[in-house]
Amino acid sequence: MEVNTEYYALVRAIKEGWPEILPGSAAHRRMAPPGRFRDHGPDPTPPDHARPGAVLVLLYPNPDLETQVVLTLRKAYDGPHSAQVSFPGGKPEPSDQGLRQTALREAQEEIGIAPHEVQMVAELTPLYIPPSNFLVYPFLGLCEEKPRFVADPKEVELILEPRLCDVINPSNRLVQRMHTRGGMWDVPTLQLEGQVIWGATAMILEELAWVISEIKPRA
Repeated sequence: MEVNTEYYALVRAIKEGWPEILPGSAAHRRMAPPGRFRDHGPDPTPPDHARPGAVLVLLYPNPDLETQVVLTLRKAYDGPHSAQVSFPGGKPEPSDQGLRQTALREAQEEIGIAPHEVQMVAELTPLYIPPSNFLVYPFLGLCEEKPRFVADPKEVELILEPRLCDVINPSNRLVQRMHTRGGMWDVPTLQLEGQVIWGATAMILEELAWVISEIKPRA
């Protein structure tokens, strides 16, 4: 099997060059829904009663020598994030030994990723999600090869595997008229795998794209 040298060069760049200071709100602002930022300051301060959560941002090589990231299309349900694209993740359980383990456990439950296959290497900026009152901690993980995904039929409608280069590509960022927060708004979106990605997921992906674009090896 041919070795994905570009992926392993990216892995080295992540391990050696991941910044101590992340772009945070500067990146989030690019993909934030209208009204998220009232001024030019940082992300809104989460309330004291915000619930903690964790998501796994997983990168892995595919057989076509590309780097991919995994997302899920949620099932439709009676809740604020029904039928939206998200990262695998959720709220902590008492048995979890920290939020990193929460991200790994939830990824295993939702899409079948074995925790021992994932090397957790970095964190992205925590992000408060007002509609569900979650303060989400994104954790960056790496796999040496493409995982065998198994979707939980109760939670996951579809597993998405966009290429990292498409996440970074500016042409996949479009402003779309959407109904949200009780009205019609022009919302920044990412168009990937035939899906419209917006809100917290798009904001986290934007910070990932920002950092990767800064540290990835040049050809």
